[in-house]
Amino acid sequence: FGISFTVALTVFLVLAYANFSLLNITGYFEKHDIYQNSIILFFHNECLHCAKVDEYLVNNKAEEKVPFVRLNVFQSDYNLDELQDKAEACGLEIDKIGVPFLWDGLKKQCIIGYVDIIDFFRQKMIKEAK
Repeated sequence: FGISFTVALTVFLVLAYANFSLLNITGYFEKHDIYQNSIILFFHNECLHCAKVDEYLVNNKAEEKVPFVRLNVFQSDYNLDELQDKAEACGLEIDKIGVPFLWDGLKKQCIIGYVDIIDFFRQKMIKEAK
């Protein structure tokens, strides 16, 4: 009885320690969303609708008035993954989304299409000017 109890207790303690350590290690590998509360404009250099958004932003000096991040979805897999994560957060099917695509991190809202994205920035700049 003594040896089997000692073996069982040792196995239990090893498993408990392994599970505790595993929980700490898995937290280390979790994805940290550095853009969680940011405004992100997803685009592609050869996208005509993206060019319309960019023209509006440049002509109205939006980057000086509204803080936002630009991510080119064809520049890196990370940027594409970010786009897909944001689309999923809005309940959108990732295979049916494109660019331009805007993520409003404060409202956790997705905005699709150049007309609505330009309107978003227009409204933001009006609010920032007040």
